[in-house]
Amino acid sequence: MAGVHYAYHKNRWWGGLLTALGLSLQISATHPQITYYLGILLVIYGINQLVVSIQHKQLRHFLYTSSMLLLAVIIAVTANFGRLWNIYEYGKYSIRGGSELASSDNQRSTGVDKEYAFMWSLDKMETMTLLIPSFYGGSSHGQLSESSQVAQILKRQNFNKQQIQSFLQYVPTYRGEQPFTEGPIYLGAIIAFLCLASIWIVNRQQVYWLLASIVFSILLAWGKNFAVFNDFMYYYLPGYNKFRAVTTSIVITQLSTVLLACLALQQLIKQGITPRVRKGLYSTWCILGTVLLISLIVANWIDFIAPQDKSLPMWLAQALQADRKRMLQYDVLRSMAFISVASLLIVGY
Repeated sequence: MAGVHYAYHKNRWWGGLLTALGLSLQISATHPQITYYLGILLVIYGINQLVVSIQHKQLRHFLYTSSMLLLAVIIAVTANFGRLWNIYEYGKYSIRGGSELASSDNQRSTGVDKEYAFMWSLDKMETMTLLIPSFYGGSSHGQLSESSQVAQILKRQNFNKQQIQSFLQYVPTYRGEQPFTEGPIYLGAIIAFLCLASIWIVNRQQVYWLLASIVFSILLAWGKNFAVFNDFMYYYLPGYNKFRAVTTSIVITQLSTVLLACLALQQLIKQGITPRVRKGLYSTWCILGTVLLISLIVANWIDFIAPQDKSLPMWLAQALQADRKRMLQYDVLRSMAFISVASLLIVGY
């Protein structure tokens, strides 16, 4: 990403060299799905650069630089050709090779079965974990303390200390519809704060493509929960149907938000607290504060029931639901504290 940006804005030769090196190293890590998402991010960046170059009548510069970057991509792919060819050949005989059988919507897939690909889809409200990690409970085998409601109810049910400690290490705190998860997708409250503030602080040219990347990434992560969009992507976006666990696309959001947060900090250090910056910080604090306050209030109305609770005794399920509620409330207050402290540090600086 840095190589591509440097090529367009500083020196296309050094930028192309950095791009070739970085992309070659990433391909060698053999995680094609992540490389694919990088490609999506770069396409969005490229569209933004094309629009800007047309506006400033610098189309020739754009075409020359893009040609240099295309050469860098060819070099990186060639350096890993043997590894990529093996993946391509093996893919034909794996679940990514498609099937002659029609799916439920009578369309034949040339990649992973659609139901399997969308099995791990982010619920729309589960996106709130980006700001409040325990909004959907946490991990499918999370840990709880001995002060938790689950621990207390197990004591009343006459379980011994060793049994209680063992159970508290692997508690199904997650309440979403994914088959299982190692934990929530959490950006960090301060990163989320600076990212949102960047809308007012950072140059619009940089903000637009990064915000577009974030929105596109989240829509992809919703999977089956936004079928009208993702069914189209599955059938028509080249190569997209080769991958499963569409929630992985959230890595685009993770990179984009951190980049926006860093750009916001860069502007704060350069400019200080200008009227525009002050407005941005105040607006961001009000928006996120309102969201967190509403989440704290809504926590009293949510039932916190998870699909897997049906397999648990009623008394244990109710205790677990109480712990999920307490986890959400704690994380809301913690996010509030982080955002408040970050705001004070920025103003103090």
